[in-house]
Amino acid sequence: MIVGAVAYATGVFESSWRHYFHRYTTEQDRVTTGLVQEVKVIEEPKITKSRGGKK
Repeated sequence: MIVGAVAYATGVFESSWRHYFHRYTTEQDRVTTGLVQEVKVIEEPKITKSRGGKK
């Protein structure tokens, strides 16, 4: 029971920290060297080719 309560409290703390961190920091603060806070994956948009249906 105690382990579950500690895990729940840790999750609430981490979620609150992440929410306020993203709300009150700038983009530059989030990408500075040190601990990794945010990772962005950038992909090329996929281009679909037309199969030549009715026009």
